[in-house]
Amino acid sequence: MGTQVTLTIPDDVYHRAQQIAQSNRRDVAEVLAESIVLLDEPEQAVPTEIEEALERERAAYLAMHARLSEKYLGHYVAVYGEEVVDHDPDLADLYARVSRQYPRNRVLIRQVEKEPERVYHFRSPR
Repeated sequence: MGTQVTLTIPDDVYHRAQQIAQSNRRDVAEVLAESIVLLDEPEQAVPTEIEEALERERAAYLAMHARLSEKYLGHYVAVYGEEVVDHDPDLADLYARVSRQYPRNRVLIRQVEKEPERVYHFRSPR
């Protein structure tokens, strides 16, 4: 059992979680809760093998971004082994296929946008 918390998240994050939850017949809250990871001491945290693997996939995505944006702009791509292994305009369909093809592996899924990475701006409450 957990503690109930009210949290405001961006609409696009919620919609992605909702699509993933529907495609896996799960509750959105479960998907979001599994996605939240807190580190006790972020400055001293040692990256895990999974984090290192995903960082390699992220670096590969960034290196391929110019080519990907020409071919897959607006689509979602799955990067595994530092190469694109699948793509789809629908996140839920792509996630379902990737989950079947790579059930025990971490695969980076990103939407190809004009810029390689989104920049988020947070306003101070003061």
